[in-house]
Amino acid sequence: MDIGLNGAVRFRLKKDSAGAWRNFAINEESGVLTLRMPLDRERQKVYDVRVEASDLGVPTPLSSDLELVIYVKNVNDYQPQFTVDAFQVNFTGKT
Repeated sequence: MDIGLNGAVRFRLKKDSAGAWRNFAINEESGVLTLRMPLDRERQKVYDVRVEASDLGVPTPLSSDLELVIYVKNVNDYQPQFTVDAFQVNFTGKT
Protein backbone atom coordinates (compact mmCIF):
# COMPACT_ATOMS: atom_id res chain seq x y z
CA MET A 1 0.00 0.00 0.00
CA ASP A 2 1.33 3.41 -0.94
CA ILE A 3 1.64 6.19 1.62
CA GLY A 4 1.76 9.97 1.33
CA LEU A 5 1.06 11.51 -2.06
CA ASN A 6 1.58 8.15 -3.76
CA GLY A 7 -1.42 6.80 -1.83
CA ALA A 8 -3.69 9.81 -2.42
CA VAL A 9 -6.03 8.97 -5.29
CA ARG A 10 -8.14 11.49 -7.22
CA PHE A 11 -11.01 10.66 -9.56
CA ARG A 12 -12.40 12.47 -12.58
CA LEU A 13 -14.77 11.83 -15.44
CA LYS A 14 -13.18 11.79 -18.86
CA LYS A 15 -15.01 13.71 -21.57
CA ASP A 16 -16.52 11.66 -24.37
CA SER A 17 -17.76 12.66 -27.82
CA ALA A 18 -21.36 11.65 -27.01
CA GLY A 19 -21.38 13.92 -23.94
CA ALA A 20 -22.54 11.21 -21.51
CA TRP A 21 -20.15 12.53 -18.83
CA ARG A 22 -22.25 15.73 -18.55
CA ASN A 23 -25.09 13.78 -16.89
CA PHE A 24 -22.90 12.68 -13.99
CA ALA A 25 -20.67 14.14 -11.29
CA ILE A 26 -17.90 12.40 -9.40
CA ASN A 27 -16.48 13.19 -5.99
CA GLU A 28 -12.81 13.88 -6.67
CA GLU A 29 -11.64 12.24 -3.41
CA SER A 30 -14.09 9.37 -2.82
CA GLY A 31 -14.94 8.46 -6.41
CA VAL A 32 -18.69 8.41 -5.64
CA LEU A 33 -20.63 8.89 -8.86
CA THR A 34 -23.89 10.89 -8.73
CA LEU A 35 -26.45 12.22 -11.20
CA ARG A 36 -26.48 15.87 -12.23
CA MET A 37 -29.99 15.47 -13.65
CA PRO A 38 -32.63 12.72 -13.89
CA LEU A 39 -32.12 10.22 -16.69
CA ASP A 40 -34.92 9.38 -19.12
CA ARG A 41 -34.93 5.90 -20.64
CA GLU A 42 -37.08 7.10 -23.56
CA ARG A 43 -34.27 9.47 -24.57
CA GLN A 44 -31.27 7.22 -23.84
CA LYS A 45 -31.12 3.67 -22.52
CA VAL A 46 -27.37 3.24 -21.98
CA TYR A 47 -24.59 5.61 -20.90
CA ASP A 48 -20.91 4.85 -21.35
CA VAL A 49 -18.85 6.81 -18.84
CA ARG A 50 -15.09 6.63 -18.35
CA VAL A 51 -13.63 7.27 -14.90
CA GLU A 52 -9.95 8.05 -14.43
CA ALA A 53 -8.19 7.44 -11.12
CA SER A 54 -4.75 8.94 -10.56
CA ASP A 55 -2.44 9.27 -7.62
CA LEU A 56 -0.51 12.37 -6.61
CA GLY A 57 2.77 10.50 -6.80
CA VAL A 58 6.11 12.23 -7.02
CA PRO A 59 8.03 12.35 -9.29
CA THR A 60 5.63 10.51 -11.64
CA PRO A 61 1.89 10.23 -10.93
CA LEU A 62 0.24 6.98 -12.04
CA SER A 63 -3.26 6.68 -13.46
CA SER A 64 -5.72 4.15 -14.76
CA ASP A 65 -9.22 4.39 -16.15
CA LEU A 66 -12.36 2.27 -16.18
CA GLU A 67 -15.35 2.27 -18.50
CA LEU A 68 -18.71 2.16 -16.71
CA VAL A 69 -21.76 1.07 -18.66
CA ILE A 70 -24.91 2.42 -17.02
CA TYR A 71 -28.26 0.90 -18.02
CA VAL A 72 -31.30 3.10 -17.33
CA LYS A 73 -34.30 1.31 -15.86
CA ASN A 74 -37.73 2.17 -17.23
CA VAL A 75 -40.10 3.73 -14.70
CA ASN A 76 -43.67 4.96 -15.04
CA ASP A 77 -43.43 8.70 -15.74
CA TYR A 78 -47.16 9.13 -15.12
CA GLN A 79 -47.95 7.38 -11.88
CA PRO A 80 -51.47 7.96 -10.57
CA GLN A 81 -51.82 10.82 -8.13
CA PHE A 82 -54.64 11.16 -5.61
CA THR A 83 -55.80 14.54 -4.37
CA VAL A 84 -57.40 13.20 -1.16
CA ASP A 85 -56.18 10.70 1.40
CA ALA A 86 -59.42 8.71 1.81
CA PHE A 87 -62.31 7.74 -0.44
CA GLN A 88 -65.80 6.69 0.60
CA VAL A 89 -67.33 3.98 -1.56
CA ASN A 90 -70.85 2.53 -1.34
CA PHE A 91 -71.54 -0.87 -2.88
CA THR A 92 -75.00 -1.93 -3.83
CA GLY A 93 -75.96 -5.43 -4.67
CA LYS A 94 -78.90 -7.65 -5.45
CA THR A 95 -80.45 -9.55 -2.56
